[in-house]
Amino acid sequence: MIIGFDGKMAVSDNKELGNFSRLIIDVLSQYYPKNHYMVYAPQARENRDLTPLLARTSVHLKTPRHALSTTLWRNRGGILNDAEHHHTRLFHGIAGVLPSKMSSYTIPSVVSIFDLTYLHYPKNFNFFDRMRYHAKTRRSCQVAKRVIAVSEYAKRDIVDNYGVSADKVCVAYPGVDERYLREINDKELNDVKRKYGLPEKFIVSAGRIVRHRNALQALQALEQLGDKAIKLVLLGKSTDYYDEVKNYAAQHKMSNQITHISRASAADLPAIYHLALACVMPSRYESFAMPIIEAQCCGTPVVAATGSCMEEVGGDGALYVSPDDVNALADGLGRVISDNALRNQLIERGKVNAQRFTRQAMADAIIACYEQALDAK
Repeated sequence: MIIGFDGKMAVSDNKELGNFSRLIIDVLSQYYPKNHYMVYAPQARENRDLTPLLARTSVHLKTPRHALSTTLWRNRGGILNDAEHHHTRLFHGIAGVLPSKMSSYTIPSVVSIFDLTYLHYPKNFNFFDRMRYHAKTRRSCQVAKRVIAVSEYAKRDIVDNYGVSADKVCVAYPGVDERYLREINDKELNDVKRKYGLPEKFIVSAGRIVRHRNALQALQALEQLGDKAIKLVLLGKSTDYYDEVKNYAAQHKMSNQITHISRASAADLPAIYHLALACVMPSRYESFAMPIIEAQCCGTPVVAATGSCMEEVGGDGALYVSPDDVNALADGLGRVISDNALRNQLIERGKVNAQRFTRQAMADAIIACYEQALDAK
């Protein structure tokens, strides 16, 4: 079967949406290599994360066959003309959007919706971007034969906000990268520790540092613990919100208790999790919480927030507290650090829970959704 992808983000974006797009291409081409995957992009660009995928015989990068404006090609039908030329059986909008002319073509389509952050936290987006994302997502959900969500929580979010029938929305949990499943020796741990200047004892929080991810509350909980030897390591790109976190730390004489690593190598992340006392994720909104699974794979106990997808993803392998209760978060972190029985229980349960989120399971779920889309009237 020939499957077409809107591959612009897979080629040009190195943030969450680009990573998610490449993950879809990766797992499908790994576990279903008999299909052919056409990655349609306005132009070819060097991308070190995409290059290994393009080396696979089943993955093909396709740029416009005719000299058109790249915007017109992607949004007004040129991309679909090329897909028809290549006898594409199904078209997948892997970055949350389908071409605006999709309904004029007979190719069945599927769209993956990663999250609806622009609806829940509109202040994180300018007005025009917010309106554009909303309009494109609504149209894509209406046109697609099937919509793929990354969790049951995300599925309900799509159904509630875009009036899509629940039967039309499939769930394909993202699969954890296999680098988190391997053993890490002491030399690698020490090398990573030196490379990033990591403290002896620390709690790790991963993800772009935005307001709804609540890093300030993690810092306030650390303050309540009262152990100056324990630091907070923030992994991810900063935003203006991080200035608030730093200002609070300065005012409360905690500046030396924060380490910010904006661009850790993906290869080093498992070692960082292994070195951490705990992983904290007090976010108020996530459609899927991959850091929880990554930490669980590495044997690092997790304290996460109730609400959104966190309890669905973390299962019984994490401790949960309200995202608005700093006292409960401090208590949870203190228990995970000092109560060996609880700590070991969470580690063991976490490792079992993480086994639900394999790359094979993700690929299988997406292919099952494709089959539904092809059978849909």
